[in-house]
Amino acid sequence: MDASASTLSCESKSVCEGCSSGVNEDRISNLPDHILHHILSLLPTKYAVGTSVLSTRWNYLWTSISSLDFCDTLLQSERTVCTDEHDMIFMNFVDRVLLHHDAAYIHKFSLLCRRNLDTYRVNAWISSVLRRKVRELDLLFYRRNESVFPRSLFTCQSLTTLTIQHSVVKIPPSSVFSCLKVLFFIDLKICSDEGILEVTFTCPKLEECNILECQWVKIKTVIVSASSLKALTISDYEDDVDDYEIKVYAKGLISLDLETKLSRELSLYNPSSVVVASIDIFEADINDRSSKLLRGICNVKDLLLTDTSIMALSRANLLHTFSDLKHLRVCLYTDEFAGEYLRELLCCLPNLETLCFMNELELCSFEEHGTIPGCVCSHLKSVEFREFYGSENELSWVKLLLNNGKALKKLTVISSSQLSEDPQRQMEVTKQLQMLPRESKCCVVEIS
Repeated sequence: MDASASTLSCESKSVCEGCSSGVNEDRISNLPDHILHHILSLLPTKYAVGTSVLSTRWNYLWTSISSLDFCDTLLQSERTVCTDEHDMIFMNFVDRVLLHHDAAYIHKFSLLCRRNLDTYRVNAWISSVLRRKVRELDLLFYRRNESVFPRSLFTCQSLTTLTIQHSVVKIPPSSVFSCLKVLFFIDLKICSDEGILEVTFTCPKLEECNILECQWVKIKTVIVSASSLKALTISDYEDDVDDYEIKVYAKGLISLDLETKLSRELSLYNPSSVVVASIDIFEADINDRSSKLLRGICNVKDLLLTDTSIMALSRANLLHTFSDLKHLRVCLYTDEFAGEYLRELLCCLPNLETLCFMNELELCSFEEHGTIPGCVCSHLKSVEFREFYGSENELSWVKLLLNNGKALKKLTVISSSQLSEDPQRQMEVTKQLQMLPRESKCCVVEIS
């Protein structure tokens, strides 16, 4: 027994010593360089550079990371008020990092500036990373700086992703991005050389294009030539004084997201290829040039419509344009949306299979005398109500769809947070829903 106990004691001591040595061992520093470079690339550059004080092993690791991420607020405490001195500290920091950075290429360069920095130096930073064949460029300015972009940006052969936000951009008449796949222009004031009325973007590999709240100063025509484009998002809620047209040449565009006041013209080379669309027409009536675009996307199968869009399409007699629609999502934001618009829309969608109300239907009035066309009832298979409050209007719409949905297989009700916080009321609404008669014997009502 004593020998056995002694042996066990020695083994325990050996294990403990092993654990102790394991705790003191710097396993991270023993990782291969390429793994450490990857880890450091995931950090803001301020912190990546800060690891150089850990040991001689870490002194220069950061100089070979593939991603650089700069934010002008990270070099100051939250309580510190921004001053010109802080701006100078930040700009000197970026200068030093780019001077000592020795990677052959840069995968991603991110720059977030909340203050107006020296235009010349920002231009130099961008030029530096372009020379090192940067693939992803993300530039966010919280104030509209003067144009800080070198001309070489608009003919960059290495870029695959380009994001520019909140800035003034002066572009050449022709921009060529041979490898660009994703483009985001957000809240930009875009101008060109004096007297230039037409600008062209040639992007043979572009797959996703987002032009959001941009002002095209004295430019009348914007041409986007992108044969590989799959998804296009255009947002122009702003009331610009300058009128312009955007022409998109894409053979196989699949998705279109349009948020607009219809004050600009959008032309698609092959609109009939669009199968997924989201349309938000805000405070506007559909004119002739917009009507041409909307008629062109007649083959869409999956569509999101806002209430103002439904009303605008109804006034223009264009709801029937989407007669081949299979899936419809509806967003309601205004109390001006009457139930008659919804009924009219459903009457124009004989092939509809799924219907989803993305938010509360409480504001959508219900007329007892109204009906739903039989052609819709014979195809509709799934209905979903989100943000359900349990109001009389909402319950009446559920009752109508259950009573007439001959092919209905599933009706889903997702409670609003207000209803969920009142268990007693939620129980009452659940009982009401479960007791409603159903035309389809196989219809399942799910409530959450």
